[in-house]
Amino acid sequence: GTKAAVTTPALTTSTTYTVTGTTLGCSKTAISTVTVSTTPTVTVNSVSICAGGTIKLTASGANSYTWLPGGSTTNPISIVANSTTTYTVIGKGLGNCTSAAKAGITAYPTPVAAFVNPGVLKLSQATINFIDQSSNANVWLWNFGDNVTSTLKDPQHIYADTGLYVIGLKVISPGGCVDSVLHDIKIIPDLLIYIPNAFTPNGDSLNDGFGFKSSGLTANGFDFSVYDRWGERIFHTTNITTLWKGDDTKGEPCPQDVYVYSILIKDSYGKEKKYIGSINLIR
Repeated sequence: GTKAAVTTPALTTSTTYTVTGTTLGCSKTAISTVTVSTTPTVTVNSVSICAGGTIKLTASGANSYTWLPGGSTTNPISIVANSTTTYTVIGKGLGNCTSAAKAGITAYPTPVAAFVNPGVLKLSQATINFIDQSSNANVWLWNFGDNVTSTLKDPQHIYADTGLYVIGLKVISPGGCVDSVLHDIKIIPDLLIYIPNAFTPNGDSLNDGFGFKSSGLTANGFDFSVYDRWGERIFHTTNITTLWKGDDTKGEPCPQDVYVYSILIKDSYGKEKKYIGSINLIR
């Protein structure tokens, strides 16, 4: 009978083997080539990103790749990183030899920019202490809309004039992630009104009409009336620039006396205010 010869060589390179078998004085030769394929060295990048961002992982060192989790065979692979995690890539080279590598994805929490919006303020209230309400932030970049900025967390700012200002707050997290928010603030004039207590309608162009001086009010909703001592209305207008010249409704001069006025006005924010008082008509 014949006996089989078995050998298990430890190979590091491709090798050709020649084997000769002899039986009953007869011999036969065979040649066998053993191909040794090199195990691929797979590498992949690790990345850091703000949570919710999209990153690319790129593997190298093999002919084809499989990503876990997910089983994708695309390279590079795009991933939406909502949290810190690890991906494994298995690379396949010649002879179906495989190797694996791990990619670490660090997802930094994103900040949320927020602050208390003062809304509408009068100019006399325009020294504002801004209150930050942001989360996961350690850098604050304020823009107050009047070419003034600040890097304080809770800054104070003084507006020098009335107007509409757009306030911007940009915040940065410890991981370098960014968020921003915008709010409008309106600074309105203070309602100031001066009403005299006497006038002299004698035609000398000095104090000939009764009216008032003001700031911070609008013409909408204006109502001005004058009454005699018996309660009869002798003058009325809704024109904010019209003065009472001391005449009654018929255009006749009213006698020297004390009269009662009623003035209804609105400030720049639409709030009504009523003034009632007395005026001395002196002739």
